[in-house]
Amino acid sequence: MKITVVLCILYLLGCQFVSAQKEQKNSVWYLKDARSNFTIDSLLKKNKDFSFLPKVEHSFGHDNVPFWFKVAIKNEDSVAQKKLLEVDYAYLDEVNLFLLKNDQIIYESDTLGWAFPYHKRIFKHYNPVFPISIEAKSTQIVYLRIYRHSLSMIAPIKVWNEADFYENEIKRKFFWGGFGGILAFATLLGLILFAALHQKTYLFYSLYVLMSLLYIFLNKGLFLEYYQNGFWGIYGKNVRQLFLNLQVLFILFFIRSYLYGNYKFPPLILVGFRFCIFLNLIAIPMLWYEKYAGEHNIFIPTSARVLFPIAFLLPIIFSFFLVFYNLYKKIEVLGSQIYLIGITPLVVLSTFSIPRNYGLFPNHWLLETEGIMLFYLFEIVVLSIGLGIRYKKLRDEKEYQQKLVYEGQLKLLQERANISRDLHDNVGSQLSVISSSLDNIGFLAEKQKLTSEKVESVNEFVREAIQSLRDTIWATNQETFSLAEFRARVQQYIHKYYQSETCQIIVSFDETEKTLNSTKTLNLFRIIQEALNNAVKYANSTLISVNLEIFKEQICLEIVDNGKGFDVEKTKEDPHYGLLNMQKRVNEIGGELTIKSKIGEGTKIEVIL
Repeated sequence: MKITVVLCILYLLGCQFVSAQKEQKNSVWYLKDARSNFTIDSLLKKNKDFSFLPKVEHSFGHDNVPFWFKVAIKNEDSVAQKKLLEVDYAYLDEVNLFLLKNDQIIYESDTLGWAFPYHKRIFKHYNPVFPISIEAKSTQIVYLRIYRHSLSMIAPIKVWNEADFYENEIKRKFFWGGFGGILAFATLLGLILFAALHQKTYLFYSLYVLMSLLYIFLNKGLFLEYYQNGFWGIYGKNVRQLFLNLQVLFILFFIRSYLYGNYKFPPLILVGFRFCIFLNLIAIPMLWYEKYAGEHNIFIPTSARVLFPIAFLLPIIFSFFLVFYNLYKKIEVLGSQIYLIGITPLVVLSTFSIPRNYGLFPNHWLLETEGIMLFYLFEIVVLSIGLGIRYKKLRDEKEYQQKLVYEGQLKLLQERANISRDLHDNVGSQLSVISSSLDNIGFLAEKQKLTSEKVESVNEFVREAIQSLRDTIWATNQETFSLAEFRARVQQYIHKYYQSETCQIIVSFDETEKTLNSTKTLNLFRIIQEALNNAVKYANSTLISVNLEIFKEQICLEIVDNGKGFDVEKTKEDPHYGLLNMQKRVNEIGGELTIKSKIGEGTKIEVIL
């Protein structure tokens, strides 16, 4: 999407170098033929009735009558000149040009208009263009009769030197080619993203941009020779209206997908959304019916034609409302803000273009095709930025989900490794002792020296192995454990194995909502087992306390006994297997182990996570 933005900027900069036009400034007067009965002869008697036209882009409204124009073209050179008069609007129904000399008609053109066969035109151009030869040091008066049926009359008249006209045509091709290239690129990019991401938002965006491109091209009259006779059963002049209606449909679907996603519209808004779609689905068949009615002499009232501006303007205003509603409900705030920036100029344009067409609002170049292009480019830039942000958001979310999957897989592998190691370190070692003891029992049985105490010791090893296996299964049976669950397991273990001992074991855990994952739970449990075993069997302790506290997001496990203690420094030189195992487990869960002990003063083991 960044490339689209850069292309738009480069295009606008390039247009600065080609935008200057060299058409001659000529005085233009106009006269309204209210009864449609003026002839060129009668106009000579009405010269005083002509009104000066200050702006050639003037909109004459929706009168449905012909207008006459008088243009004075001067040639101040000492040689004759060939001029080209262009009426810069392709969709006029009738354009007649008259040249007079001494109040006599010296030339009368064919009746040009959008329907006049392209191949029969003197100038192969989408606009009506007339060649005019002007004698040296003279002024040629040109009369134009222009008529547009049922639509607003706009007839920008331009006079060119022949060389300037062809030079301007090259600039026009650059202007329109650059514009079309940018929108075609944006369309293709959207389709690629749709194919890659399977997000309907990008499909609707592409179709909206494509319909906008086709509408603007056809609204200017480009490629008129290919659709002049119409296609799909539609008048050539109405093909652009088809793309305009499709454009409105796709912008509604785009907003629905881009800003609302899976959000369900409230009933009233859903009705409004469907009504706007219904209007366009009715307006499109009306384009076919208009041609059918024309071919079968069926009268279509003017009121029926109001459907087309309504089917365009109402959905545009409703789409504006959808953006504000989205902001109000905070459904997709950033997307709504970006889209609001992009759509506002077009909404303003649409709002003023309708009254302009009826002569209720003065015309302006921003309401013409060039202005529409500018606003569309602005919207494409803004939407490209918004969709770029959306793409990045989707990509980041996808990467995050992949990361979670990888972390889950890694966690699973770690859990398997932990289970395997725990089984090896505990159950495996106990089973090795059992195996060795059974071998010894067999030897003693042969020598008839087997005692019940020896059998009971083997039985005790078996029970310990079974319990170790159960402890491992318990710790890996769920992902997290509350401190209450952990404390209950520790107390259950103490009650089962140390109930008959003379020492007192006190367990104290903080009552918080803090949870531990299975890895931490199993390792802390094994550390407690090892510490209790050492304190009871080797240190002859009579009082042991097991405390687990939460302090500033840290977990502190403290095991203190009043046993005979030992020399910590000496164990560093010749470490005991049990202490090494504790250190290994603490390192595995990213903690810190501290052992404090003195001979005759007991031992304190502290684990901080």
